[in-house]
Amino acid sequence: MTTYVLVHAPMVGPVTWRPVADELAKRGHVAVVPSLVGRAWLGAPIWKRHVEAVVESMQSLRGVVAVGHSGAGPLLPLIAERTDVAGLIFVDAFTEQTAPFPSTFPRRAGADGRGVIPSWADDETLRPLIPDRELRQRCLAEIRGLPEGYFSEIVPTSRELAPPSAYLLFSEVYRPAADKMRARGMAVRELSGGHFHMLAEPPAVTDALIALTAELTGPRPAAVRG
Repeated sequence: MTTYVLVHAPMVGPVTWRPVADELAKRGHVAVVPSLVGRAWLGAPIWKRHVEAVVESMQSLRGVVAVGHSGAGPLLPLIAERTDVAGLIFVDAFTEQTAPFPSTFPRRAGADGRGVIPSWADDETLRPLIPDRELRQRCLAEIRGLPEGYFSEIVPTSRELAPPSAYLLFSEVYRPAADKMRARGMAVRELSGGHFHMLAEPPAVTDALIALTAELTGPRPAAVRG
């Protein structure tokens, strides 16, 4: 049995990991899905508020595998500095954020007028990526406005030696990050799909996470394309 901490991207919410968490539980594992929603408004630096939210959810956990999707990727090494983490899995994510978001990154005002949300946060854009209407609507409901300062932050790199790490690639946008991990000798697996593939194919993503977990402590074969 493995305990997984599934960290969602700050621009979305924990529902992005719920189906995979349920699938892991069916297979006898423990899955914790901390929420970062709203933490960005507790003060700068925002990255620190998000790390704190995850660390708080792990108070009594030991030897976990921390999994980060998209914008949560750069947070994983900082989480590992503060908790007992046995391994890290980056999922369609950059492994570090050493520069602010481009000024051209498309965003718009949040529905409640507080902060900004990514311009892709609408039903039409997400429909091909999240086919299930109920899941798509739940995902959209969790997308709250972030302070504009979130987009100008740089996330510091970890000062400590990170735990064994692996990578799960969904989309071509993140291939450079996956290739960088592969070049460092890390385990890499690929599932052809969109950026929110864990909401489209939860069993397949669960299979990949479990396989990568095994590779973190054992022989590391070549990347598998699915």
